[in-house]
Amino acid sequence: MDDDVVVAPEAFERIYNFQRVINENNLCICDSMLQLDGKYIQHENGAIWDNEIVRVKPDLDLRLVKNLLFNEVEEHINYNGWWLFCFPTEIIDHFSLPYPFFIRADDIELPIRLKLKIINLNGICVWDESFENKCSPLPIYYSKKNEMILILLYYDSFRKVDAIKKFFNFSLIEAFSYRYKSANFILQAASVMLEDPDYLKAIDPEKKNLEVLSMGEKAVKNPELPFVYGKYEESVCETENILHRGIILITLNGHLLPYLLFHKDDKLAKKGYRVVPIQGYRAINVFRARKALYYNLINEEGFVVRISRLEFFRVFVKTIAISFKIFFNFSTLKQLYRKTLPELTNKAFWENYLEINKYSKLEQ
Repeated sequence: MDDDVVVAPEAFERIYNFQRVINENNLCICDSMLQLDGKYIQHENGAIWDNEIVRVKPDLDLRLVKNLLFNEVEEHINYNGWWLFCFPTEIIDHFSLPYPFFIRADDIELPIRLKLKIINLNGICVWDESFENKCSPLPIYYSKKNEMILILLYYDSFRKVDAIKKFFNFSLIEAFSYRYKSANFILQAASVMLEDPDYLKAIDPEKKNLEVLSMGEKAVKNPELPFVYGKYEESVCETENILHRGIILITLNGHLLPYLLFHKDDKLAKKGYRVVPIQGYRAINVFRARKALYYNLINEEGFVVRISRLEFFRVFVKTIAISFKIFFNFSTLKQLYRKTLPELTNKAFWENYLEINKYSKLEQ
């Protein structure tokens, strides 16, 4: 289980008592994840990975009896987040350990590979912080890189054209939204993924974490632009139609427009800078703004971004270059990742990766 969640001791009691009476030795029991800032709201009750994450029974108000009953309806799930995940030790042997993703997607990969049978029960849950509160460069880097590796490992019908589309979408939505540093994380993640699986053996994840953290947009208290709730609400409620999407694509979300058509930099009124939610943002939220404040309403932190044609076209050119690499190397990469899967999920690899044998010798 995660070390940053809140869990009631009764959950372990319920797991223990349930396991005492079931006859299926290979059954895995998962929890539901509830929101720490709204303790009766369920984030999800298991999930499905099918080229993307699909939350099961999301956002239920568990104060309502009808929702508790609905929660007991069994649905197909093929993984559960490792906030709390109980599985028989017999399914883990010398050749069925997790893939070394470090963070993000290891909780998806292992159940899919081992085809685990997973159930969830009311009363077994944890409370965790909203993902909005955990916004940082690390999830962007790891989630995009590891999602592409998952596709290479398990998604047979995914073609190189699909991979390029997905990568373009990952990269350009950030660049369209003036989040050029985040776009560069995705470019770096794609570049690493394209090397081959051997990089996973040599990488020092702690050093990589520090490197990634040093490059990202950092949300701070009292950012340089003041928070205006009306602007924030406008972004949340903003709608777009086919015409808007066409204009966004044709103008590269304003990066091809003259500055005369842009709003004033620091104006507090409607036609000034934009205030955008730090999660769930869209390109239209910053269209024709010179500056935008990305803001976390819960912890009252944010960061400011500015439109930059230079940064945008740097990202755009790199995205095209990496897309060509994906096009020419996709089939080879798929074979490599699948070929090395047994090597990277066995006990010998993990003992070497974690330097367990080294420390054992020192103790002797």
